[in-house]
Amino acid sequence: MSRAEIELDDGDAFRPGETMRGKVVVGQLEDSDGLEIRLFWATRGRGTEELKVVETRRLEAKGPELPFEFELPFEPPSFSGSLISVVWALELVDSEGEACAHREFVMSPTGRELELGTVESPRHLGNKRRKKKR
Repeated sequence: MSRAEIELDDGDAFRPGETMRGKVVVGQLEDSDGLEIRLFWATRGRGTEELKVVETRRLEAKGPELPFEFELPFEPPSFSGSLISVVWALELVDSEGEACAHREFVMSPTGRELELGTVESPRHLGNKRRKKKR
C-alpha cells in the first residue's frame, strides 16, 4: 500500500476535552478519495483485547494535505499497567477499508501516560483470609 502520514499540530500528548488538530499528508497515496480518519482507543495486554472507535471523520479536502480536528472525550485515559494498557490512536482508512496510516498519542489529565503500580497483597483479599481463619 502507498504511504501517508498523520501529523498532529501540538505534539503527541493531550488532555481530556481538548481539541486535537492535525493533517493527513497523503504523500504517495494512489487514491485520496473516500479517506476517513478514525479516533479510537484500544486495550493491550493479557485477556481479551477491546477496541472502541470514538469518532470517524471523512476527509473532504483535495490536495496533498488534508486537515482534521477532533474534540477528545474525557475517558478512558491512556495508562499502562502490568496486565493491561489503554492506548489512544488515529487511523487513516481508504475507501476499501484498508489502513493507510496509524498514529498513537497520549490522552490523560496529566498529559502523560498514567502508570499503574503493582499491588503486592490487596487488602480485600487479606480481609477475606482473616475471616476464614476465625
